[in-house]
Amino acid sequence: MITRELIEYIKKQLALKKPEQEIRSNLVRQSWSEADINGAFGMAKVFSPPQPQTPEVRTKEPEPIIQKPEVRIQAPEFKVQIPQASQPLSVDYGSRQKPAKKKLAFAVLAAIAVLLMAGGAAAYFLYFQAPERIMAKVIDKSSEIKSEEFSGQTDIDFEYSGDLLNMFSQGGGTGTSSPLSTKVNFGLSIKFNGASDSSDLEQTKSFVIFSLMDKESADTLPFIAMEMRSIGKVVYLGLTEISDSDFLKSFSSLEGQWLKIDPEELREMAKEMGISEQELVDFDKALESQSLTPEKIAKLSQLLKDANLIKVVSKLPEEKIDNQNAYHYKYEISKESLKQFVLEANKIMEVEIKPEEEEAFDKAFDGISALQGELWIGKKDLFVHKANVNFEINEKMNEGGFSGKFSTTITMKNFNKAVTVEAPENVKSLEELMTVVLGSLFGQVPEDCQTLTGDEKDDCYLNSSILLASSQDCSKIVSFSKRNDCYYGVAKATANSLICEQIKGSGTQGWKDECYRAVAEKTENSVLCQKVVSSDWKNYCYATATKEASYCEKIIKASTREKCKTGLLQSSI
Repeated sequence: MITRELIEYIKKQLALKKPEQEIRSNLVRQSWSEADINGAFGMAKVFSPPQPQTPEVRTKEPEPIIQKPEVRIQAPEFKVQIPQASQPLSVDYGSRQKPAKKKLAFAVLAAIAVLLMAGGAAAYFLYFQAPERIMAKVIDKSSEIKSEEFSGQTDIDFEYSGDLLNMFSQGGGTGTSSPLSTKVNFGLSIKFNGASDSSDLEQTKSFVIFSLMDKESADTLPFIAMEMRSIGKVVYLGLTEISDSDFLKSFSSLEGQWLKIDPEELREMAKEMGISEQELVDFDKALESQSLTPEKIAKLSQLLKDANLIKVVSKLPEEKIDNQNAYHYKYEISKESLKQFVLEANKIMEVEIKPEEEEAFDKAFDGISALQGELWIGKKDLFVHKANVNFEINEKMNEGGFSGKFSTTITMKNFNKAVTVEAPENVKSLEELMTVVLGSLFGQVPEDCQTLTGDEKDDCYLNSSILLASSQDCSKIVSFSKRNDCYYGVAKATANSLICEQIKGSGTQGWKDECYRAVAEKTENSVLCQKVVSSDWKNYCYATATKEASYCEKIIKASTREKCKTGLLQSSI
C-alpha cells in the first residue's frame, strides 16, 4: 500500500541527488512491492516542488563578450506559491500591472494550472487506479452480480507412490515394504458450463453441465457427463452420457435418467426410516440458520475486503475480453490467509466447527501450496470476466506419498441477465432410482417382478423390498408368510418400528414381537419392548436392547433363553 511516508522518503532521496535505481533497491530490500514503488515514484515526481535556483549576483567584473539577454519579472508585483497537498493555490497580485505584464501573469497561471491538472491525472492513474484500489472496487461491485453465465475447465495431475494399502489406511501403513508398493499417475480434465441466478434468494436457479475425461484423451468423448439443475430447494441430477468401459457399464441403465431431490420427499423417507419429527425439526432449524441471507452476504463481502485475501503481485499486459478492455493482474493467495478466511466465513454462516474438525482442517492445509493465478477485470463494469487458479498438494506418507497439480480456468459473461432453468421430464425419486441402480447391479427390480408368477414373483418382491429398504411392494406379495417376512425385513433394515404395525392377520403376533425386538436391539430403545406381548420375547427384547444378560435368565423356554444368550454374545464381539 502506498503511504505518505513512502512518498516523502522518495522525495527526500531525490532531493539529495541519489540515483533512482539505488532508492528502488533500498525499498525492495525493505519488502515494498514493485507496484507500490512505481506508484510512489510517480507521485513523488509529480508533487516535488521545483528545485530553487540560486539568484544571480551581479558584480563589476568584466562581462563576457557574448551575453544572453536578461529578462526579469518583478517579484513584488506578482507571486505564485506552489501548494503542498492540502494547501490552496495562493496568488498575490501586487500593485497594478501594466497590460503586458498582466498577459504574462495569466500565461504563467495557465501554465501552472496545466501542470497541476497533469499532476492530478498522473496521481490518479499511479495511485488511485493502483491494483489494490481496483481490487477493493471489484469486491464492492461483486455484490451487484445477481446472475451470470460461466464456463471453464479444471485439470488435475495426480501421482501416488508407495503401498496402495497405505493410501487408504488411517495410520499411514506399517512402515515396512509391501508387494503392493507401486507408482500411480493419473490425469483428469473436467469441462463445465452453466448459469446461476440469485436475484430471488427464496427461489434461486442454476444449472451446470460437466464432463469428465481422461487428460490423455481429452479431445475424445467423455467417460461420464452429468447435468445438475436447481430450482428453489429442489435439485435435479441427470446422467447424460456414460462410456461403455468395464467399470461403468454396470451403470449404463442410468444414462438419460433424472433424479429429483426434494427436501419434502426426503422428510417422508426419513420418517419411514424411524427418524423422529423432533430430529427433523432440529435439522430444519440448522439448515435455516445456515441459509444465505442479504445480511450474511453483506458480512461476507466485508470479510472479503477486510481479509485482503487476494494480493496482486504484478500487472500484466491489458487484454480485451467480452468486448471491453480489461485490467490483467497476477495474484497470490497465501494458504494461511485462506484458512483464516474460511474459518471466519463459517462463523458468519453459523456453521459449527468442532476442535477435532478444525485440527483436521489445519492438517489438510499443511501440504497445500499458496494459490496463484491471473485475473481479468473489465474496465467498464469492474466485474471479473476471467480467472484462473493454480496450486499444488504434496502429502508425505511412511513409504511414499501423493502429490498433485490443480489448475482451473473460468470465464464469466452476461451478468445480470435473465436465466431460464426448467425441471426435466420423467424424473425419478431417490427410491425409484435406487431401484434401477440395484437392479443393474443385482439383476432384480420390482419392474422385473411383474413379469414373474407364483413363488418366484413373491420372492422377487420380498428380496427387492428388503434390498431397497422399502415396504411399498410388500403388499403385492400373495403368500401370507412371505408378506409378513417382507414387513419384518424392511422394519429391521430401516429400524422403523411403525412398519411392524403392518404385520397383520391371524397368528402374526410372533412376527410382531420379533419385529419390535429387532428394532429395539438396533436402536437400543427398550421402550419398544413394552409392545411385545410374549413374556419370553419381552425379556429377550429387554436383554438385547439394554445388553443386560440377567433378562435372559428370566426366559422360561430353553430354546429362546439360549437364543437370547447367543444374541448377546454375538453383539458383544
